[in-house]
Formats: sequence, structure tokens, C-alpha cells
Amino acid sequence: MRYAALFLLGATACHVAAEPVDAPSELRPEMVTGTAAARLGADGRFRFPSPFLIAGQMTLATAREQTLQFAKYMTNRVLLRGIPEGQRGRWIDPHLLVSCADAWFVHSQIRLLELDTFPAPVATVVRQMHGPHWLLPLCNDKGIAEMTVEVAIDDNDVVFRDNRPVRTDTFDLLAAYAPAGVPDTWSAALPISAEQAARFAWDRTGVPVAEVPELFARGAVEFEGGAFSHRMRTGAARGCNRWRVVLAREVLFVGKASGARVRSREAWVGTRECAFLDRVPVLQVALPLQPGASWIAYAATRVPIAFVSPIFFEEALEE
Repeated sequence: MRYAALFLLGATACHVAAEPVDAPSELRPEMVTGTAAARLGADGRFRFPSPFLIAGQMTLATAREQTLQFAKYMTNRVLLRGIPEGQRGRWIDPHLLVSCADAWFVHSQIRLLELDTFPAPVATVVRQMHGPHWLLPLCNDKGIAEMTVEVAIDDNDVVFRDNRPVRTDTFDLLAAYAPAGVPDTWSAALPISAEQAARFAWDRTGVPVAEVPELFARGAVEFEGGAFSHRMRTGAARGCNRWRVVLAREVLFVGKASGARVRSREAWVGTRECAFLDRVPVLQVALPLQPGASWIAYAATRVPIAFVSPIFFEEALEE
């Protein structure tokens, strides 16, 4: 299935060229309304609402504490430390890093089905890999993020004490705690912040943002064997994500080549591709047609899933 770029109709935006977003977001009062305005601090940054968690899910406080233990554990493990070092572009000593002020709740795109029919170890790892996550940056002594850790919220029974796992029979450590490096040339952990996503959506549409943007993991879908299969790399949410931005009113998006017309308050801001160094923001809208039944593969196991957020998007370009 091929999709074309979009252009935007009916906008009163100040049109600015897309560029990497290192500069401050410069959110002004007219750019936000509703809960987005209520949760915008004097420093120009959003105060994220606490997500609703159920019993057994990992809290942010526990995730922070365990992430520091995990970082100290990985310091002397060359292969494990090599993951963020390769992306950072230089040597890292995770033992010396501390928790940054930022933390993000990463929504999953999917809902797992029929997991109770699979062996317990498989079900646990699949929930860890494909459920919601905490995305926690770790900073150096100058307050600069050097790496992130993606911490599974569901079924995360991997516990560290004295900087090592309590259990040595962990089925897949990287499903529970997945490290990633922040490129040495970056000044922030994410390619696009929530504030920059909100500013970008306002620039493109001229419509105020009504809710605090939400961060979603970003997977790929392929059609094979008569059904859609879903792929998502463990730990990829640091650079492979989209912000869901809810506008104060509907905007009409029209497909430039496909002619698809989408009227929605919901816009999505992310990078064009999941390329590791990509920081150029792109405004997207979810297509009306989304996949139905699908599955994910873990080893030789196919787990059926349902989508809880859009998978197929088109770009929304200004006129």
C-alpha cells in the first residue's frame, strides 16, 4: 500500500521551513489552550499528567531507582555498554550518570491478545517488549543526557539490588531495560520535545494545542501471509516515536496525490523516518484506513494483537 504526502487546507499558520529543533520551543500563550495551557509552566515546559497505572505495573519512582542500578550493572559489561556507546559516538561510563529531570511515559501502539495461551516466559517478555514503557534519560555532571533507558511497565519482574540483577535466570534482560545512546552532538535526549511538537503543530495549522502531547512508540507493519505483522525494535523509542498533538478545533487535511480527505483535531509530529540521527520534524495525520487483525513474532511464536493507535500516516505539508 502506497501513501502520498499531504498538504493542509484552511490553515492560518505562520509557515516556517522544517529544520532540526535544537532551538527553544518558544511556546506563546496563543499557541496553547485548555489543559495544555494549564500544564505549561513558567519555564515554557509542560508538566505531564501522571498516567493511570494498575497494580503490578512499574511506577516512575521505582523505574528511576532501578534504572540507576541497571546503569551501574552495565558499566563493566562491554557488549551491553557498547549499545549506547555506539549511538553516542564515544566512550560512556554509565556508572557516573545520574537521573535527568525528564521522564516520559511511552504509549504502546498495540494491545496483546491471547497471551494466557502462551508459556509464561514468552508472555512475560512479550508484555515487556510491546507494552507501555518509561523512557528515562541519564545525564552527566553537566546535565547533558548521554543515554536513555526504556523500562518496561508491564510484568517487569527484573529487579536490581547492589547494582546487579537479583535473579540470574532472567529470560531477556533487554526486554525489561533497553539502553540507547544520545548522539554526542545533541543537546536533548529526544529528537523532538513535547514543546517543540506543540509549537510545530501550531506553526503548521495556526490552531492552538488543547492537550499536553502524548508520546507513542513507533513500529512498522508489513503484509505477509495474508495478515499484517507488526515490528518494533526493543529500545527504539528514544528516536523512533511520534507525539500525538490534539488541536483546539478540527483541521482539514487533504492527500496531495491520493486525494484522501481527513478532518481531525489530531495531528502527529515526529521525524520522517526512524533513522537514528533524524531530527527534522514532520506533521502527519492518521489515514482513515488502518489495519485490523495483526500479529507480532517472538522467536517461533505468533501473538495476535489489536491496534490501539494509528499505524498508517501521511505527511501534512503547508500550502
